[in-house]
Amino acid sequence: MIFTLPNLVTMVKKSMGRNPANVPLIHCRDPDTVSLDQMVAAALPRAIRLVYSTLPVDVAAGNGFSFHESAVYWHPPVDGTYSGHVLLPDDFLRLVCFRMSGWGRAVFKTVEAGCQRYALTTSEFSAVRGSPRRPVCALTPHPEGMALEFHSCDTDKAIIEQASYLPMPRLDADGGIDLCPRVIDDIVAAVREMIAL
Repeated sequence: MIFTLPNLVTMVKKSMGRNPANVPLIHCRDPDTVSLDQMVAAALPRAIRLVYSTLPVDVAAGNGFSFHESAVYWHPPVDGTYSGHVLLPDDFLRLVCFRMSGWGRAVFKTVEAGCQRYALTTSEFSAVRGSPRRPVCALTPHPEGMALEFHSCDTDKAIIEQASYLPMPRLDADGGIDLCPRVIDDIVAAVREMIAL
């Protein structure tokens, strides 16, 4: 559903019990009105990112976009298993689902490059690295941009069966932003918490 920035600001102000109009109060100038609008507008992108990055899988799945057609870059095999990576779209915010052919299940959460779990993907023990029965995906920086690294496949002929992500919501040319209606209350609450007035 498309929401405009002024609509979102008004929703936040109403939830705070503040003057929802962007006009001075009768017979006096209300300096709080303009500054509050600016504070809410500045907090909205952060609040949207926060809410979207923690969406439950079922809500995220309904709002995801496919990157199924991405090229797969294979890494050299280790002990007969193959890993690789796919470059992520520029507006990538979070993974919804990723599955290669031959995997026993899909991956819904990623590990971060540099964390202890990611270090295990280079283990000499194949069961720890990630396998077709227990795959692991990680977000890793590459010279070309952010990539989704996956571990592991039995063959380098495997193909992407499922690949979806949540994009970072952005204002369109008309000043609207496409947001899931189910999370508007969470976004409003997050803004209120951030500005804490």
